[in-house]
Amino acid sequence: GRRFGGAPGAGIETYLATLDSRLAQNAFERFDTAAGISADRVLRRKRFELAKTGRVTTFCVVKWVPEALGVEFVRSYCQTIFGFANANKGYFGRNAFQPLVVYPVIVTPACPPEVESFLNAHWPKHWMAFEFPVVAALDPKGLFYHRSTPVFGMAFHAGFKREAEQLFQP
Repeated sequence: GRRFGGAPGAGIETYLATLDSRLAQNAFERFDTAAGISADRVLRRKRFELAKTGRVTTFCVVKWVPEALGVEFVRSYCQTIFGFANANKGYFGRNAFQPLVVYPVIVTPACPPEVESFLNAHWPKHWMAFEFPVVAALDPKGLFYHRSTPVFGMAFHAGFKREAEQLFQP
C-alpha cells in the first residue's frame, strides 16, 4: 500500500506530535489512569465554560489503527471510550453543572465509505454528556465525524465540530 510522509510510520508520528501540541495549547493534560483501554493518547481537560453552564470535563482518547477500519470496530471503540471517560470523570459525576464531553478519535490511513456513513448516522444520546467520535485519515488527509446537526444537540453541536476541526485535522 501507499505510505504517507516517506518512511513507514512517519505520517502517524508527525500527526501525533502535531496533535500533542494542539491539545496542550487547548489545556488538555495527559491522563495516566488508562487501564483497560488500548489507546495511544488519553487526555483530559477540566474548565469552566459558561456556554455549557458549568465545569466541563472533556476527554480526548486517540488510537492509531493502521489496518482497514470497520464499522463494528468504530462502534465498539466509541462505547468503550465513552464508558471509560464516564467512569473517570470525577467525584461528582454528570449533573447539570458538570457536563462530560468525549472525543473518541481514531487515526487511520483512510476512512472507508461505510465508516463515514456510520459516523454521519451515529449520534448517541447521553444525559449531560456528549460523545463526538472522529476519524482522522492521513492518506488522503481528511476528518470524518457527524456532519449534520441533530435537533436535540443543536445548542452544542457547532462548537464540537469547530473544536474537532481545530484539534484533530490531519
